[in-house]
Amino acid sequence: MDAKKLVARLSRLTDSVEALEKAVAYAFISVNSYDTNKSAFLTKYFGDLDYAVAKKATSIITETDVSLSIYALVEVFELLLPKDIKKENGMVYTPTEIKDYIIGKVLQTDNIPTVCDPACGCGSFLLSAAEFIKRVHGISYSEIFSKYIFGVDIVEHNIEKCKVLFNLLVVASNETIESVLNLKVGSSLSLDWGNEFNLYPEDGFDAIIGNPPYVRSRNVTSEVRNEMSSWQTAKTGNADLYIPFYELGVEFLSARGKLGYISPNTFIQSVNGRSLRRYLLENGFAISILDFRETQVFKNVTSYTCITIVDKSCHDGSIRYALLNGKRSLSDYSFTEYKKGCFNGYDPWRMSEKEIDSIIKKIENVGVKLDSYKIRNGLATLKNDVYFFMPTCEDELYFYRQNNGITYPIERCGVDVVLDKWNLKEGHDKYAFMEQAVNNPEVTHSIKSPQCEQSVFHPQPQYFLY
Repeated sequence: MDAKKLVARLSRLTDSVEALEKAVAYAFISVNSYDTNKSAFLTKYFGDLDYAVAKKATSIITETDVSLSIYALVEVFELLLPKDIKKENGMVYTPTEIKDYIIGKVLQTDNIPTVCDPACGCGSFLLSAAEFIKRVHGISYSEIFSKYIFGVDIVEHNIEKCKVLFNLLVVASNETIESVLNLKVGSSLSLDWGNEFNLYPEDGFDAIIGNPPYVRSRNVTSEVRNEMSSWQTAKTGNADLYIPFYELGVEFLSARGKLGYISPNTFIQSVNGRSLRRYLLENGFAISILDFRETQVFKNVTSYTCITIVDKSCHDGSIRYALLNGKRSLSDYSFTEYKKGCFNGYDPWRMSEKEIDSIIKKIENVGVKLDSYKIRNGLATLKNDVYFFMPTCEDELYFYRQNNGITYPIERCGVDVVLDKWNLKEGHDKYAFMEQAVNNPEVTHSIKSPQCEQSVFHPQPQYFLY
């Protein structure tokens, strides 16, 4: 049974997410026979545990083939989050192989690195970083979490779960945490980092890692938009929320530091990523990009992602790019290297493989470029559910549409016929996918259509549209 099915069963026990989280954490302790007395935090955390729910949860978990490791616990915590909270804050669970790749690239230092995740969620990246530091440098988790691991998240409950997971990892290692954790609640984009962290490294962090929030521009709240505007990469255009996290990460790195993110790949070519591209080019950092293109990395989430590594210690202006589209392994790739001189200002970074690049350059140098012509967008309403509709019936003057049981007449002279080409597979499909688009009222039609009986009174169309 996978984690999603497990969570579906657990969710039937109670409607309380917090009660379920505590029950699963209790099951982790119970199944593995760990001693919570080593953690004052966990003793307090389990103080109001619903034992009836906890015992049922433990029973369900032991019946399944799910191995309840600390990372399985992280995934369960992530899956228990309500969908609206995940959507609002752009939270998705990062696969283990992605985390391991990024951490292996940015934490390879001679000294013990200071590590920060500025949108840490439940702390999945930070847990992996702590394990890496312990394995390589051989110090205790208590020292690692108190001196070298830093995390910020805008959701208070996420930080609470970070503390739970950190303490569980320590207990599972038969250790104790004796000092305060460097975890803060707040928006990284507006946080006073120096004052919030007592042990904040003066020259910046050695590594910034994570999975910055996946919130598209149109879903960003006005409050967050205001916070974004203080960052150079989001001052202009309609930047997605993840974009200023690149600038934030680079700015908070030490001079020898590295950044490693798994993020949308839209900044490579999109209009709203142009300020980020220019920022990275102007600073001349060495950049490596593994582009998954259409390959879906995250379970149950459609996204187009890439892994980006920025080396602040190197200013050679190189951009190394590898396309992983359709490939299963993070080791099955080869880089094509570009220099910043290959790209101009805000222009998109068009990168592929050397052979393909060569062909594209030849094509571009032949004939007249499209930008010599005046090209306009087609129908771009940003409100398709309002302006595009399938009429229930029609007469010589109106198309009729229904909404919430009410029939609305839409004047034919203000409507165009459009076809959704993405749904077409056969020629006769055009009749099934032919919609009407509210457009220019001066456009007229002479299409003959069958009459239909309508009630005498119809609400005015403007009340529906607005």
